[in-house]
Amino acid sequence: IIPELTPSDSDIVLDKTTCSVFVSTNIDELLKEKGITTLLFCGNTIDVCVHSSLRTACDLNYKCITIADCCGAVNDGLHQWSLESITVENGAFGKVIQSTDIIQLCQ
Repeated sequence: IIPELTPSDSDIVLDKTTCSVFVSTNIDELLKEKGITTLLFCGNTIDVCVHSSLRTACDLNYKCITIADCCGAVNDGLHQWSLESITVENGAFGKVIQSTDIIQLCQ
């Protein structure tokens, strides 16, 4: 972990050992305890771990938003496919936005 991303003592750190964070951790219980129903997705790799967690979250009835420019993939084709597959069928797996949209919402 780079110094800027070092967890603080109050942060919850989950040891994810599967593609979907929902399979190998207790994140679902933690989120439900806090009443969280909307999740923002970012990370590497969007075509594997991010998508696996996103799809599980959808199955668990979370509202899912993927931040396109905060996700990475092995190549641009996989990145684009992953983003497009989220929004098929009127957003079957949620919405896709840019980080600037999140920044504007927070101001």
